[in-house]
Amino acid sequence: MANSKSAKKRAIQAEKRRQHNASRRSMMRTYMKKLSQLSKLVTKKLQQLHSLQLLRF
Repeated sequence: MANSKSAKKRAIQAEKRRQHNASRRSMMRTYMKKLSQLSKLVTKKLQQLHSLQLLRF
């Protein structure tokens, strides 16, 4: 535990930053997962469309 006033303040600020960063990190992971899923879906749909076009000719 911090002894001086400034050390206590720094500890409080560090904890706030840690919580903020954890929130941002979690949000970023969520967006990355959603983007990955969307990319896979688009790729799958394009492959299906391409195969349908090949069958028509």
